[in-house]
Amino acid sequence: AVVGASADWRRPSYFAMKYLQAKGYRCVPINPKAASTNTDILGERAYASLAEASAGALGGRTFDMIDVFRSSDAVGAIAEEAVEHGAKVLWMQLG
Repeated sequence: AVVGASADWRRPSYFAMKYLQAKGYRCVPINPKAASTNTDILGERAYASLAEASAGALGGRTFDMIDVFRSSDAVGAIAEEAVEHGAKVLWMQLG
């Protein structure tokens, strides 16, 4: 999952998701705004939360990795949700 994924090609989350897809990884974008307008990001349906994506895109399975592109004040809640859903890896960018 890519939390904070953006449909804007100028955003770092867009480049990271596109790179991972090019290397063969399936990336599920987590972006509440895009989800509310049924906007796809790089060909994948956007979900509002990790829980919604786990139930929908993964059929209840866990995420192998969660890549976070959100401000540091939002990361605590995302980390808790990641643990709750059995994520194996949580990656955050510096800054």
